[in-house]
Amino acid sequence: MAELAGVDLPSPASPISLHSRYGRHAGTLHRMPVLLVADGGSDLVLDATVLVVPDWPGPPVLGVRGFLERVRIALDPGGAADDPWFYFGEPSPTPGPCPDLFA
Repeated sequence: MAELAGVDLPSPASPISLHSRYGRHAGTLHRMPVLLVADGGSDLVLDATVLVVPDWPGPPVLGVRGFLERVRIALDPGGAADDPWFYFGEPSPTPGPCPDLFA
């Protein structure tokens, strides 16, 4: 996927072996900025740790550790099966739930 997107990968942090339902695959970890493009509102750039597996047979995967833990997210399945929404935003500067959520 990185090759298809024309991304120049930074030097790998470390090699890693991943075991999933697709079997065992070797890859490398990289630290790099990832851009989340918004349909409405503001785009968001995150510093992320990404795993690049050259022979990965499955779809792209968003990992919690190294990526989603660095962003505030919400999922909405939508009114119809083909209308799901993924909301994202800057993380709160303080730990815990956003105080505005319960105001």
